[in-house]
Amino acid sequence: MKTDDILTPGIIIHRMRVYGFAVFGILFGFIVFVFFSSRARAHSPQTIFMRGFQSERVLFPDENSEYSRSVPGRDPALMRWFLQDLLAWNPSGKPAFFSPGCKPELWADKLMGKKAHVQGQILNSFLRVCATELETGVHQQWIHSLKIMSIQLDLENHPFLHRVVFRLPNGDVLKGRIALKGDLKKRPLIIFRLGVFGTSEEFKPERFIFMMLFEQTPFNVLVLDNSTGPDYLAMNSKAALGGFSEGLQNMWIAKVLTDPAEPLSQIVGALHMVGMSLGGHGVLFASLLNEFNLNENGQKRIESFFGFCPVVHLKTNIDHLLEAGLFGLGVEFWSRYRLQSLDLPNQNLLSWNWLRSLDWLSWLRLQPIFLKKAMSQVENEFSNEMPKKLGLSLPPKMRGRRSFWEAQDFWPSYQDVHSPVMIWGNKNDILVPIAENAGSLSRENIAVVQFPVGYHCTLPIGYDWSAISRMLRASLVSQGPLMTMEKDSVRIELAQSYDATPGAWLIDQFEWNGDQPQDIGLLLRHRSFPQQIIHEIIPLKRLDFRFRNSQLSLPEKQMLERWIFQNVQIVGNRSDSSSRRTLWLQWERVP
Repeated sequence: MKTDDILTPGIIIHRMRVYGFAVFGILFGFIVFVFFSSRARAHSPQTIFMRGFQSERVLFPDENSEYSRSVPGRDPALMRWFLQDLLAWNPSGKPAFFSPGCKPELWADKLMGKKAHVQGQILNSFLRVCATELETGVHQQWIHSLKIMSIQLDLENHPFLHRVVFRLPNGDVLKGRIALKGDLKKRPLIIFRLGVFGTSEEFKPERFIFMMLFEQTPFNVLVLDNSTGPDYLAMNSKAALGGFSEGLQNMWIAKVLTDPAEPLSQIVGALHMVGMSLGGHGVLFASLLNEFNLNENGQKRIESFFGFCPVVHLKTNIDHLLEAGLFGLGVEFWSRYRLQSLDLPNQNLLSWNWLRSLDWLSWLRLQPIFLKKAMSQVENEFSNEMPKKLGLSLPPKMRGRRSFWEAQDFWPSYQDVHSPVMIWGNKNDILVPIAENAGSLSRENIAVVQFPVGYHCTLPIGYDWSAISRMLRASLVSQGPLMTMEKDSVRIELAQSYDATPGAWLIDQFEWNGDQPQDIGLLLRHRSFPQQIIHEIIPLKRLDFRFRNSQLSLPEKQMLERWIFQNVQIVGNRSDSSSRRTLWLQWERVP
């Protein structure tokens, strides 16, 4: 045995010192990195640009604000590690190969200029005719659940995102995140309301909707907490639930964003409203309020409404969730888990003290108790003074309603709605059964699209991401004012032996030159002859984003890759009369 292998007390102490200093150095370096990176974000040009839109009604809190430090809606560290580290996956948005009759751009063009119900028929036909090409083949519910919850999106470090806080005249405080393209161009703004327990600090099942709406379209996006979310409950003295309160909040925010005195209104070209699950209930009520709260010119403030698996009949759906049995007990556990971090005065409702608060006899009978207590409290705290305090008008048939459930039933007045309403849902949705909700709606201005694969709008797991994103964009663009887009392109000179057929080539990979690139490199590959490749670059300043920071972060690079897969097309020899063999990379942007 070598002398060096003998672990004497002196050697052990020496090694402990060395390892201790190494661990200390690593931890110290990490703390310094986090500290200075957070300070850099706080003073970055992108952040300063967004904070320029702050007003008395719309706050852009910094990292030291109470709104930034108090985030009870975040999952525990172990759950965050499991979903956002261990299982995390980044959807590239790379399109699958489609036959000529099933190309998503072909079907998207069919939506343009059509009324909502006709669009619904076209989309349902698309899902049926092209099912084998659209579907990914993933059908297991547990895989859908895990993958939709583990989509990678760094909300905290995304330079194009910023916290916002709305202070409503009735005293409500509503938090969200706004995503702006970084320029002063007038664009459509999407108001996106999260689902049950949803918080803008850490929303998960709705991430794909945000990514498709902001990263792959010309739109800006405002994400708003759900009124059942932990952050909302912690900031407000009363619990809230359902479309009545959220619909009024949505309408008030629409008024603010269309008020010429509001700085943000200067970059709002049109408003659309989108809601997921329970958030969809308030979006549907806002579509009714939109008819009775016109702007100064007598025009509607919101162009269209879109629901992803929305709750339509609240009472029916709540009763479904509160049914005794294993399903109701599962909903009970999930509800307690999502609200476990709250420390509010009404401890009987929001306590996580299992031993004292659990009604074990009821649990042995598989009867949900927590949600029933929650519903009882919401009913008791309901007030019909909210419309008056927010300066909003109700439909005539709804005025004077005093109970919670009366206020939630706005459907007798829904014949007054003429704005387009698009609803996407799953046939196998166990949380919001489509037959008992959107399946009951049938009007010319309403489209209901039923996706056979998936569970509660896990759409990008069962279907091609690019196709879903393209249909979503086409539906929203077609229901708003005509958007003027300008074309840009990059010319590619082909070698004499290379195929000049545009459809033979695809964008395969991206090439980044460090963290301070002025352009993005694209690698194009021939479908049939993979050894044939083309390297081309696109200057970042010619795309539909304004990059104000000197360095590109990982979220920005991932965002750009998704945008290019969705928006950059390979086209043929357009009007070039020369004999040169050329292709073009072509895209559109807001002028």
